Amino acid sequence: MSQSLSPADLALRKNGSLFRYLPRILWYPLRGSALWFTFGNTSLIVVFGTNILGLLVLVVAISALLQFLLLVVRETASGRGDPPRMSSMESVGFSKGTALLVGIALFAVTLNLSADAPDMVVVFANLLLLAAAPIILLQLAVTDRFSLAFSPDRIFTALANAGLPYLVFLAMMIGSGWFATELLSGRADSFVATTGQLVTATGFGTLMVVCFFVWLLIALCHYLGFIALHRYERMGLDSKLFNTREVEEVEPDVLAEVDRFLANNNIEAAHFALGHLAAELPAAIAIEVLDELEKRRAWDALRHYTEVLLSRLLRDEREDAGVDVLLRMLRHFQTLKTRSADEWLRLTRAAWRLRPDNGFEMLAALAPQRFPNDPILLDVALLKANHLVDRKKDPQAALKVLEPFLAETGHPRHARLLALRDALS
Repeated sequence: MSQSLSPADLALRKNGSLFRYLPRILWYPLRGSALWFTFGNTSLIVVFGTNILGLLVLVVAISALLQFLLLVVRETASGRGDPPRMSSMESVGFSKGTALLVGIALFAVTLNLSADAPDMVVVFANLLLLAAAPIILLQLAVTDRFSLAFSPDRIFTALANAGLPYLVFLAMMIGSGWFATELLSGRADSFVATTGQLVTATGFGTLMVVCFFVWLLIALCHYLGFIALHRYERMGLDSKLFNTREVEEVEPDVLAEVDRFLANNNIEAAHFALGHLAAELPAAIAIEVLDELEKRRAWDALRHYTEVLLSRLLRDEREDAGVDVLLRMLRHFQTLKTRSADEWLRLTRAAWRLRPDNGFEMLAALAPQRFPNDPILLDVALLKANHLVDRKKDPQAALKVLEPFLAETGHPRHARLLALRDALS
């Protein structure tokens, strides 16, 4: 079952409101391993930043910081409210921190070279890159794949659905950037710059300023993970990190009532109790109930519970978890189906997006058996044709999938099917 959760984990997972969780975001960089990066790693950056012989140490220190920021985002997004352990940095990989460092350098060079471009183009490009950069960081942290992190489709989907919390994040990031620019500008008429010159006149002052910005970076990354944790489905973040984000753990007596009904062979009452559990328990814990029913070998109850759980997951827009549950339960029940054809179609679409090879093809093949002559079969066929063209590079096989529907001349989408046939021919 679930591992025990710390108070910080509970606070992170329960608080969907930024303003209630904000104090913990600000305190996060001053706890555990984050404190080392706020002060210890920062000291290396300050000490070697003015020494050309220490350039290698400086690059390693900054790269390590970037690795740590990636890890903060990933750990927070998976529901862990405590700073990650230093030993966990191996799971992020040195290359990713270095690659991000190179990316930041290239970005800075690009900005300098864009001086000859039209002002409006430069402003628009910079705003777009500014908005997309945290999403790229987030995608890389949770998927661990550069190809997914830089996918335009994923970036724009996340941007379009991140909502107000992400706008607040961008405002904080832009405000921090403005403050840093003013601080380093050296302008005599700027209060921030003048104050910065006074503070950085000593080595200790410089250290405190750099510590402040490292603290701010860690806090912002923790906030970015917080956004992902609570909005991952809408943002199109399909990483399995999010399957364990809920708060509660399964209590030993959760199934006590169900066990009594099953012992008395009162199947109807057991089904009713299981339906209540599927509706009321947090999603991840409701999924763990499947394990308990499997252990009890209560197959009839397990099948009923699966159908109810799939409806609940789809109602919560948890298609990713629904696909995993359906594929898992099909190993037990070869005739298992959802409560409605529309639910099967939603899960098939999700599998096409998330599990194109080992999930989508199975659900698409089973659709005619589960719901013969249902209108969803055309949608499934269109998905399958798309799959065959895009992934299998086999337009002739796609045409064969669509042939039965092309024969139905009175179909409202017949004209679209004819156009698709012509395009594939």
